[in-house]
Amino acid sequence: MGVVQVLEDFGEAGVAVLVEVLEDRKTSTKTLRAMLDELDSRRGAPPVTAPVVPRLAAVLADARRPPLARRVAILWLAHIGPAASEAIPELRKVRDASGDEQLRDAASDALTAMGEGDVVANLIRALDNPDGVERGGVFANLGRLGPAATPAIPRLSELLRTARDWEARERAAEALGWTRSPDAVPVLLEAALGELSWRVQYEAVTALGRVGSAEALPMLAALRREHWFGPVRRAAERAMEAIELASRAPRPMHHSQGFWKERWAAWDERRASPEERCWDEEARQWRVRKGERWLTLKPVDRPRRPDTFQNFPYPELRSAQTSFHRVEGGWLMGVDKGEFGGALWFLAEDGSKTPILETEEESFLGFAELPGRLLAFTGMAHMGLNEGFAHTLTREGDGTWTLHHLAQLPGFPKAWRIDADITLVVATGSGVVELAYTGVQRMLPCP
Repeated sequence: MGVVQVLEDFGEAGVAVLVEVLEDRKTSTKTLRAMLDELDSRRGAPPVTAPVVPRLAAVLADARRPPLARRVAILWLAHIGPAASEAIPELRKVRDASGDEQLRDAASDALTAMGEGDVVANLIRALDNPDGVERGGVFANLGRLGPAATPAIPRLSELLRTARDWEARERAAEALGWTRSPDAVPVLLEAALGELSWRVQYEAVTALGRVGSAEALPMLAALRREHWFGPVRRAAERAMEAIELASRAPRPMHHSQGFWKERWAAWDERRASPEERCWDEEARQWRVRKGERWLTLKPVDRPRRPDTFQNFPYPELRSAQTSFHRVEGGWLMGVDKGEFGGALWFLAEDGSKTPILETEEESFLGFAELPGRLLAFTGMAHMGLNEGFAHTLTREGDGTWTLHHLAQLPGFPKAWRIDADITLVVATGSGVVELAYTGVQRMLPCP
């Protein structure tokens, strides 16, 4: 836990100490760097108290102060957002006249976060950026604008409905919630009810709680009772509580004051509880009930010996973290690079190699063959990440292979088996699910 977080926990008195540290000309470069790094990585800000903004603006206005101290002040003001609008004149001066490029860029970003000029229109255009990292920053900036981002609702709604990237749909739902606009409710209700990705459902439900729409209460009550995944049920319960509380005592909160603290608090809420995971440590297996039967799964033993395949033309791959599946004309090979990602290739019998997937964000974990359908699993389990995906693999008319998203699993896929009724049972880092051909999932109960 960093110094900003520690002092933030003391409330107004702690925030006052942070400002004094920033104002003190004797504060060491090491301390200023630590404050800057923590604010930058957390993307959050201590609570806003009455004297904070003018004191930060004074630090920014003093060109004799170390650039590092002025950057801390700028980043803090950026996270406060529109509530720090009285600092805009000083931020403009830095953006337009400073000889320090880093200060100019930071001031420009802060002005964007405060909604200066036609910022929303620029951000709406920036949502078309195909770079996922850059677009993620656009979603975050729209969230920081809060209700000022209301003009972006149509574009955000379109992305929530149609974006192929699940993460883009998550971020769109999140940004819609921070607008706190009733206009966002219809599309959030659609996503909460009809979305195959449980994480998009989670964000849509949370956003409905932020908007505070009583219209959503019946649907949230149904999700709280019936959704297959515990984190979504609990999110629905929290959203209902937020809506009911807002109806009695509205208390607006700006994105920068609650976003990241709430997000870190919710990180563990998006995991299944221990009793939902069904892992038997002593037997080293998962055990679940499906109807009247009990099923067990053991960790997957993926084939790693390509020398067992006849005519296999790639002996150099024998030591790789690989999974293989024999297909007409060659092999499909998935590569697991751990935290460094993975890849999927088609290896032809004539020695040619065609990439199907190459990514630094997911490892390739293995195949599962159902009648008439070939599935592939990817995921990442590293430093708190617990993500998993199921895909379908299809061969097009020209012979090329393509990968299509089927389902976002509750967590990292660790084992799977085909059951007698030709459904797939998948053990993940957050429970065991039954996965249908359509991508619909059902959590299986533990003993």
